[in-house]
Amino acid sequence: DRLSLTEACAVAEDLIAEHLEAAQREDAPPTELRTLAPRLVSNEFGRLWQPLHLREALIDYDNEAHVTCRQYVPATFRELRNICNLAQVYGEIWGDMG
Repeated sequence: DRLSLTEACAVAEDLIAEHLEAAQREDAPPTELRTLAPRLVSNEFGRLWQPLHLREALIDYDNEAHVTCRQYVPATFRELRNICNLAQVYGEIWGDMG
């Protein structure tokens, strides 16, 4: 079963939020994100330090690019990067609110 882009963004946003919450506790067990993508949270690429508002970013990006409407052409790497960049900007603006 494949996730839609909307579902994937929601899952990723939740995994990141759970990881950030657990990172504040010293006695926290490994998060699901650490289990699924250990390199992502290993500081090799930089530290995850703020929530990413991927749902909102996808909605706003989709209003212009219509990526969720496509049936046969998946989102490109560039489109995914643009959504992540927009989510990071929203994180800067909104902080932990959302």
